[in-house]
Amino acid sequence: MRSIFVTGSTCKSGVGRFVVEELCKKNYTIKCLVRSTSKVDWLKKLGVQLINADLDRVESFISSLENVDLVVNIAGMRNALNLIEEMVRTGVKKGIFVNTTGVFSEFKKASTNYQLIEKEMLKIFDNQNINYVIVRPTMIYGNGKDRSITKYIKYLNMHAYYPIFGDGSALIQPVYYKDVSNALLALIENIQCWGKAYNVSGKEPMTYKRFIEIIAEALGRKVTFIYLPLQSFAFGISILEKIIPSFPIKSEQILRTTEDRAFDYTDAQKCFGYNPISFEEGIKLEIEELKRDGYLI
Repeated sequence: MRSIFVTGSTCKSGVGRFVVEELCKKNYTIKCLVRSTSKVDWLKKLGVQLINADLDRVESFISSLENVDLVVNIAGMRNALNLIEEMVRTGVKKGIFVNTTGVFSEFKKASTNYQLIEKEMLKIFDNQNINYVIVRPTMIYGNGKDRSITKYIKYLNMHAYYPIFGDGSALIQPVYYKDVSNALLALIENIQCWGKAYNVSGKEPMTYKRFIEIIAEALGRKVTFIYLPLQSFAFGISILEKIIPSFPIKSEQILRTTEDRAFDYTDAQKCFGYNPISFEEGIKLEIEELKRDGYLI
């Protein structure tokens, strides 16, 4: 297996970039699907083949999977079925797909689409005899450009107060981006682990309150919590959603901060040696990255 087709090489999380760079070191032949607006100078320097296309439109990457041994889909699940359609057409029989632990959420907006897509995927894989792995990371962070924890870092670097809905006891288990990347790289080399889905999360779960405290401590700042009544605020936001459809905050987002998002990774540990770093270590690395890039003073 020497030819690999990768989506999501330029994704904000940094997972795709790390995976492609490591694969190039191992002399794989790499094709990367990129949008016309993507920043690809680093990919050109690596010498990978660029496919300018859009996963929204199968016709834009027709025949791009010809002579490909493996598909690694890091771009998310929204258009995964389009990619699988082309895998079937071109006869590609191996695929690694990054989904999310959001499939387990009790909130429909967070989980339903992921569940439906994954269910349909598995049906196609079975019917077409496609060998697969599904990787479900928790919240990914660490490269200084992610869309999640960088927001917390920048906020706590400027403010001494932090609002918490409820008591902050919900469990959370963010995962460092290189740990997700290394899981994907390990799976490429360990075909005996295929035919399953794996949760990949951070080293240990922590409460949401402790999560905020760890970030503040890494920044060398103190944080004072302001506890807000969950149901009252969620109800108020739901009213605003109805009045203002474009309102930036959704009631479900507030409610989800009280949902446990910690997931066991024993299967991944046993099968391919998954061994994530602690959040304390990872957040320090991300803060260093943000400082190097000039986002923190």
